Order: sequence, then C-alpha cells, then structure tokens
Amino acid sequence: MISQKQADFSLFKSAIKIISQGEHLTDEGLVKIVSIKASMNKGLSEKLLTSFPDLVLADRPKVLDQEIRNNYWVTGFADGEGTFYTRIIEATAPKSVNRVSFFFAISQSIRDKELLQKISKFLGCGTTSENEKYIQLRVTKFEDIKSKFIPFFNIYPMRGIKERNFRYFCIIFELVQSKAHLTRQGLDEIIRIKEGMNLRRKD
Repeated sequence: MISQKQADFSLFKSAIKIISQGEHLTDEGLVKIVSIKASMNKGLSEKLLTSFPDLVLADRPKVLDQEIRNNYWVTGFADGEGTFYTRIIEATAPKSVNRVSFFFAISQSIRDKELLQKISKFLGCGTTSENEKYIQLRVTKFEDIKSKFIPFFNIYPMRGIKERNFRYFCIIFELVQSKAHLTRQGLDEIIRIKEGMNLRRKD
C-alpha cells in the first residue's frame, strides 16, 4: 500500500505482536494497545478517551514512498475507493432544458492529500477539495471525462463491482453526447439506467 493505510497496517502489526506475546493481559500491555489504537484510523471512541484520559499516542509511522508506479495501481485504487454518479435536473420552464452532470469522486482522510493530488496529476484531470478531516478528488468536466477519464478506464478496466457502475456511467455519457437527454424518451432511459447504479443496483 502507498496510501496512509500503510501506517495503519504497521500499527496493526505492532498490536498483534503485543497480543501474541501475552502482554495484553497486563495493564501496561493494554495501555500500549490502546495507545496504538489511538494513532490508527479515526482514533479512539469517546468511551475509550474517557477511560484513558492521560494516554500518550503511539508514534504513527510516516508513509514517504507514495509514487504511483503504473496505471493498474490507479485502477485498483479507484475500484476500491471511487464512486461514479450522475445528477439529473429536469427542465421546469418552457425555455429550459434537461441537464445531466457527471461525477467521479474519491474521498480519503486528509492525511492522503498528497496522494490524491498525485492521482489527479497522473490522470491529467480532476480537482481536490478539503476540510479539516477529509479530502476529495472529483472529476467533473465533460471534456476531461470524454478525452481522458473514460479512455483510461477502458484501457485499464476495473475488475470489481464498480466496473458495472462505470459501464452504466459510460452509457449515460454517450446518450448525453448524442443529446438524447433533451427528449422525454431519452431522459427516461437515462433515469432507468441511473436507477441501476451504486447502492440501487439489484445484481
């Protein structure tokens, strides 16, 4: 792994080592494990924070080697962490038109800010936004999706369940390119396809 989950994995191994040596059966060993847990993932629950008010956090390993070495790593990461979705806004006035927007997003802990920026640079598209806890990479520009994003995942396809979402995403994109979304029949077809994506999928 080259994301910050590599650090979580290293801490996880440290906790396993303590348990395998039986140290977790002592007060000192238990404190060590809680200290490690505090530095992993999202940290401690409110209950554990209350139970260990003077806890010193274990040192979190630094993940320094975050170079993206090949296209297949990006595909695998997108398969695990990415989301494809579309947004439909139907015309509500005589002079307005139906609109369909496309989004691909990867959200991660703010710890992986540098990695998501590198993915954006690697793909040659997308922007990042962040708050105190999370960072999100989003690809939304129609031309980028057409000339960079879709061609990339066609050449380096995903193997998991999100491959089907990507295919539906592409079908909707082709319908919009042909302006089918401007007709009632075309828009209904897009809505039907959208209903089969992500959490709404039935297969």
